[in-house]
Amino acid sequence: KMHGLHVSFFFLLLIGHTAVAFPPPEAPKQGPRATIFEVARSGDEETAYELLSVSSELATARDEHGWPPLTWAARYGNVGVMEMLLETGADPNARLTSNGTTALMWAACEGKADAVQVLLSAGADVNTRDDNLRWVAVHWAASVDANITKMLLDAGSEVSVKGRDGTTALHLAAAHGKEECAKVLISRGAIVGVQDAQKMTALHLAAMNGHTAVAEHLLQSGSDPDTLDDQCAPLHYAASRGDAATIRVLLAAGADPNRRGDMYKTSDSTPLHVASRSDNEEAVRALLEGGGGANLTLVGPPYGDAQTPLHTAAERGFNGVVKALLEHGAMVNATTSGGWTAIDCAHERGHLDTVRLLEEAG
Repeated sequence: KMHGLHVSFFFLLLIGHTAVAFPPPEAPKQGPRATIFEVARSGDEETAYELLSVSSELATARDEHGWPPLTWAARYGNVGVMEMLLETGADPNARLTSNGTTALMWAACEGKADAVQVLLSAGADVNTRDDNLRWVAVHWAASVDANITKMLLDAGSEVSVKGRDGTTALHLAAAHGKEECAKVLISRGAIVGVQDAQKMTALHLAAMNGHTAVAEHLLQSGSDPDTLDDQCAPLHYAASRGDAATIRVLLAAGADPNRRGDMYKTSDSTPLHVASRSDNEEAVRALLEGGGGANLTLVGPPYGDAQTPLHTAAERGFNGVVKALLEHGAMVNATTSGGWTAIDCAHERGHLDTVRLLEEAG
């Protein structure tokens, strides 16, 4: 769920479980028809002036990929060329034929504030949607730049407008860890509890990606730490990362340390079960200190029902996690419905150090 390469290089944003990409075409080669596109990209104002003086029609031309020169100039922040194109008749709301994106969207996602201002002054529509994600410019800005986000909101962009999958700008700011963008959006009335098509809130995305500061601000702004998406609560995602800092922030805000969720195909796993699957003792201790139940059981493979976090950690040979669980009262001899103890799980996987540790505790 969201979160990898930066949009300004690959125009790639991940939301939910779905990756959607709008890779820009390579810059057109120098040639008889492509020259205006090349100068729009390079920012060569002198050549742009000469070309437009000869033929004003070049301002509305399209290259082989369906890109007008204004979009190229906006993407690279070449405001001088942009102003010439607009004065010569370029449409500030022209859409790419391939995906319906506009020059304003490209300027926003590339963080080109001056280009955004030029387009807004020329009448660019802040509420135009692209054809695929159905996002508006503020969606693209929210994962990049707080100032541009503010500019678009000042120009009339709706703060909690949803894309095709229910994504808002706040979801994107949270997923990318853009705390200042999130603050701008929330200060303008963004609804922190909005859920997308997968029932994810901005808090889920902040926790999933380890953005502790954003998560803390969302919680301070009223986000519910126990809201479930299609799978689980934000605390499960922080636990899956072994993110002790975010775990502590969520617990301090009242998150239920024993909230059940459907992670790893187990319909009733607690955050402690999830954290015990990774070799991160600090995260496990944070959950235990926050009230996580060391002996709560779940349903699921491979050893039958009634597995405890100790079974999970022992199976993987995570001795630091095993020690933390034992110190907080984990029962060494607890058995699953299949009759397996934690010692059996460790022995089955060949973790002899773990076997000895458990035998000494038993």
